[in-house]
Amino acid sequence: MLNAVYCEFLKLKKSKFYLFLLIAACFFPIVSCNNFLGTNRTVHWTSYIFQAWQFTPGFLSIPVSTLIVSYIFTKEFHFKTMSTLFCYPLSKTKVFLSKLIASGILIAFYILFQFLLVILIGLLLKHDELTSQIFFGYLKINLYELFSMYAILPIGLLISLICKNFIVPVGYSFIISLANMYISIYILKLKTDSTGSFLYSNQDYFVTYYPMLVFQNCVKSIKTVMNISLNSVPMQISSILIALIVFAIGIILCLLYYSKCEIK
Repeated sequence: MLNAVYCEFLKLKKSKFYLFLLIAACFFPIVSCNNFLGTNRTVHWTSYIFQAWQFTPGFLSIPVSTLIVSYIFTKEFHFKTMSTLFCYPLSKTKVFLSKLIASGILIAFYILFQFLLVILIGLLLKHDELTSQIFFGYLKINLYELFSMYAILPIGLLISLICKNFIVPVGYSFIISLANMYISIYILKLKTDSTGSFLYSNQDYFVTYYPMLVFQNCVKSIKTVMNISLNSVPMQISSILIALIVFAIGIILCLLYYSKCEIK
């Protein structure tokens, strides 16, 4: 199994996929630090992290995560090498799990590398003291975001297996991302409205909204200034249970479809 996972990484070595992943992980952290370059402003970690994260979980993380898993699973369909893949002494289940593990590792790399880069850039600027409480508090939020990404991953994976390409699932993920951002803005601005109240009270049940929900639950407004609060609870227990159930059902459906799909 370990060799099969390793092979998945080797298959991506000759492509520009790793370069794309690195650029995507660096984009928003570098853009967010532009407000501090050339100035004497001090990095206050709560507001600085908010600036770095305000678009990442809601807009970029879902498409990138979907692209990772869909590309890894469908590249054999694209390059017509599915028949060659199953010449090796591995069952379809082991092939599926090796691809899933490789996808999970790359998604974890993307999110955690992005987090470390944000911290590193902040340390290179004039900054407040970075305590262990601050570091591990932000790390906890990123782990919740990673968990929420894993929860909705089977949806994009199933779409990619059915369509046998990564374009359709990435398109789906951008639609989900735009909807999440719209809902988040709508909830923040229209909580008193009847429709806004419905969305606000039921957001814990929309699994595709969880990446934005983690971020939203940790945002606090202090005198109209948005900050990240380390004392917030990123996800409720009910949301965690729903995410686990959705992930389990989704993976089972994907595995069943993958084991029955035609090899061409």
